[in-house]
Amino acid sequence: MTGRPPFTQLVGAYAAGAVIGPAAQGALALTLAVTAAAVATVRFRPRLLLLGALGAGVTSGVVAARVDAGTCARQWPPGAAVRAFVDVGDAPGAQRATTAEVRYAPEGCGGTIRLRGVPDLPAGGRAIVVGRHRIRGVVRVEHVRAVPGEPPWRFRIRHMVAQRIRTLYGPRAPFVEAVVIGRRDDLPSETRQAFVGAGLAHLLAISGLHVGIFALWVGMAARVAGLGRRADLVAVGAVWAYVALLGFPPPATRAGAFLSAAALSRRLQRHPSAGTILALGVVTVLTVDPSAARSVGAWLSVAAVWGVGRAVRLVGSVGRPGRAVLQLAAASLGATLATAPITAFAFGQVAPIGLAANLVGIPLAAVAVPGVLTSLVVGEIMAGGAGAVLWLLEAWVDLMTAVPGGSVAAPPGVAFDNRSVGFRWQRSRASSRCSGPLSP
Repeated sequence: MTGRPPFTQLVGAYAAGAVIGPAAQGALALTLAVTAAAVATVRFRPRLLLLGALGAGVTSGVVAARVDAGTCARQWPPGAAVRAFVDVGDAPGAQRATTAEVRYAPEGCGGTIRLRGVPDLPAGGRAIVVGRHRIRGVVRVEHVRAVPGEPPWRFRIRHMVAQRIRTLYGPRAPFVEAVVIGRRDDLPSETRQAFVGAGLAHLLAISGLHVGIFALWVGMAARVAGLGRRADLVAVGAVWAYVALLGFPPPATRAGAFLSAAALSRRLQRHPSAGTILALGVVTVLTVDPSAARSVGAWLSVAAVWGVGRAVRLVGSVGRPGRAVLQLAAASLGATLATAPITAFAFGQVAPIGLAANLVGIPLAAVAVPGVLTSLVVGEIMAGGAGAVLWLLEAWVDLMTAVPGGSVAAPPGVAFDNRSVGFRWQRSRASSRCSGPLSP
């Protein structure tokens, strides 16, 4: 290597350092020294930029691990009686559960916790909570007292959206909330299991797919409105507002950076590689939250985008007739193959049926998501159409989960191999769904 290393290699080195950093906490001073030495010698040995990026990644990983070690989820022992002053997230739903940020606890800890058995509390409000720590930051609330205060704008808007969804979609509201604002507290376990078994679990979590669909439709609307080249700017602005409303989850943040870089490239008439744009998205996520380097959700998001990009490029030279269908099939295959090792290791499950399920599931989601968002403004007429598409998506999931061998399960980790494979499929419960295709 005679020149400076490619941007993708630098980001890869930084991400690798963020992963291994927590294991090297005792060597923080050495890491800083190595990083400084690497940066000091860049002008003489450009290859050492990789070492500098690795050292910077290790440092950020160490800092993130130290912050994580100071969270209440880590410090509170299971079964301990706890009390804390918290900022509540979304208002508790039917399952009386929500998330909260600890502002003060006697132990001096902070971080995010999950509250169970919560009475009515305002979205984004503050409260004094007394309860019992169960495990990993989950607190069973015994007493709670709301504290007067003005909630942040994000939670006020999320609460208004959730209320509107419940009015328009009734029993299907938990599913719609999961797809639109990422709130899954009230989502039935049968629905979760069905989507996982069909290889469509990514549709229940806010991912780059949702953000991409949102950007596509906003851009199309802006072009129809006659904004021309400014349509990209409108779409990017709308995307970042949406990502902020979601709370900057890693997959959505990565997608926002990806779309921003693509729009800027078109405006400047530049043509960076897909790998460079993906790397920019990754470094944006790691800048916002270095601990995302150890998040399975972030791994899945990046792997899926990489797999889709590689697979679509392989069929890029195919003639126009049937090209769109072939690209969709290639995207489904690429995403499934790229994420399979991660899902096998982390969750002990791979859904081969997802290769077929995504061919129909993704287009249905691409229609349902903008339909739901539009219905929040238009009202019941659009909600009826969006509800019909959601019903079709649920029916498709039921069909896919009924395929024998569609989902392969085994113990997670390196033990996942063909000697311990079992087959698992489960039809979702009709009782958790609405009664007809036209019911929103």
